[in-house]
Amino acid sequence: MTFFDDEIGGKTIVELCRTVDRAKDVQKKMMKLMSKLITYVQDKDLQWIVICDQHNALFASNQALDKVFPFDVINYLSDRRGANIKVIISASANNEGYPTEMKGWFTHDIIAHKFDNDEFVPWCKHFKLTSGEEINPTSDKAIDALYWTGGVPYELYLLWHQPANSFHQKTNEYRKNRMTEMGESHAKFCRRLLPEEMNNLKECIARMALGLIRPEILVGMDRQLFDIIREPKEGRPYEFNELIVALNPVARRLLMVYHDKDVKGRIAEKYLLTTMELLKKFSFKYNLKVKAGLGALQYDRSIEFTEIIPFSGHKLPPSTSFTSNRSTLFIPESVNYPGYDFFIWDSKTKVISAFQVTIRNPFHSHAKIDSGSAKENCINWRSYCSATASDVYWVIPEGCVGSKSNNAVGNRVVLFESLTNQFPALENLIL
Repeated sequence: MTFFDDEIGGKTIVELCRTVDRAKDVQKKMMKLMSKLITYVQDKDLQWIVICDQHNALFASNQALDKVFPFDVINYLSDRRGANIKVIISASANNEGYPTEMKGWFTHDIIAHKFDNDEFVPWCKHFKLTSGEEINPTSDKAIDALYWTGGVPYELYLLWHQPANSFHQKTNEYRKNRMTEMGESHAKFCRRLLPEEMNNLKECIARMALGLIRPEILVGMDRQLFDIIREPKEGRPYEFNELIVALNPVARRLLMVYHDKDVKGRIAEKYLLTTMELLKKFSFKYNLKVKAGLGALQYDRSIEFTEIIPFSGHKLPPSTSFTSNRSTLFIPESVNYPGYDFFIWDSKTKVISAFQVTIRNPFHSHAKIDSGSAKENCINWRSYCSATASDVYWVIPEGCVGSKSNNAVGNRVVLFESLTNQFPALENLIL
């Protein structure tokens, strides 16, 4: 039962809504109407469920509505919710508003729900093949379908609708066709992203590939292809890590193929850092860049860390974190940290070294290094450590030392190939 034809002050609620629609000062009239409705609902002890559908539309770049007012209405209602009023926001998976405006709301993520083995049994009974055959949920072909779809109900529905007779053929068709569909959808999603959002997306993919916890910022994450799961921390069963994973193996494959080079670079960076954190040491060889490529002389360097300091933000760690007589590995946790991936302070030589890991030719054009904020950052780090000198190292595959690199003469270069004894997995990332 609804109360749309109830009267407030001699007018039905529908009539009151129409007066708002025709008013010049729509926003003011709307807020007054909301106030009247809330009072009416509470006085009459009614139940009012407010449903705001297509929340994504409020973030569309070409939408004509005021950018703030729709959220003001939603927030006004949600601030006054209680036993009589409930506010439900409906949106598709890629709702960029959720990490910001809707942060802290209780969510029910339909696309992320996955059938377990028990839930899969009634699905198999209901979705029979065209021949009338009922699918055995414990058969290899059923388990195969559950694996490739991730057990997501919508993905299973798409698999069942594939134009094939046998369940095994349906699974094969699903894998092929869904890869194409996901790729087309993801391409459209990527075209709308700002550079910072694209960086966040690539960070999500790298963390997914390595099984790491989710990044702090999720804006830019393609929620149609990702999922966030909670796993108990080792030895602390009541505390959880939030890991970022792909929706299913098809989505994972699509993401890895679509962002091949970028993912390799980020995986190399995280692999190096994780290994260094465990070993508390970084030994490497480097060459100086010359016009023709790399200089013939190779230099050895080895630093053992007494301290490892991860830090957030785009600036410097708190000064209280740093002790100049302790060699330190500094790890920026921000995805878009200006210029470099990590820094090493050598307490013996009093030199601060900045490192950038990439699998592209960095000497031709590298936005992260070429930015003004990156150059300013080097000066700030030298001042922060009271260093006698600073230097920059490029950690790259040999194939990235291109010919368009005259402006990089004198740069220090650490080749992946020279690190494979200490970091064997780098060999698989060499182009």
